[in-house]
Amino acid sequence: MIFLAGLRRIIKSGLIKMIHSIKQFNGYWTTESKITHSIMSALTDESLSQRISNDHRTLGSLAWHVVLAIPAMIGRTGLKLVKLGEVKYDSPVPHRAKDIQDSYKILSEELPERIEKEWTDETLLEEHPFHFGKIFKKGFTLQLLINHQIHHRGQMTLLMRQAGLVVPSVYGPNKEESIQIGLNFPLE
Repeated sequence: MIFLAGLRRIIKSGLIKMIHSIKQFNGYWTTESKITHSIMSALTDESLSQRISNDHRTLGSLAWHVVLAIPAMIGRTGLKLVKLGEVKYDSPVPHRAKDIQDSYKILSEELPERIEKEWTDETLLEEHPFHFGKIFKKGFTLQLLINHQIHHRGQMTLLMRQAGLVVPSVYGPNKEESIQIGLNFPLE
């Protein structure tokens, strides 16, 4: 219920804007999925078990959640992604980082292809049932999917640091690149 209350607040605040065109979605998705793919590509088999505490998700389960959310969220709109076959939302977390990386790559590339083929800009205005009895426009769901991915990517980068991995640059240089170019930030 906390999730639902948070989602209601975000919707009312207008912080999540709706996607209004296929071209707009493709632009956002291309940028954000490339960043997510770079984060996924840095994962190792050993890092998948990293967690902040025993009662939180592992890095592997967060990464897998990002993967599974693509067909789960887009499936609510009636659009089916098929290149991985039937993907169940409760599928077990793979033990190999490569399996997570490959699954993400397949789904993140298939999504805009299917939208281009099956939807128009007008389709984005169509409503569909989401979770908890909510009705969303398809364009809103696309933006929510992008934001969801960004949110969990942030969580993943923290766990990656704890696992001793170098986190790829996201919207600017990472720690290692900052040091190389002379941007030393105080630690306290």
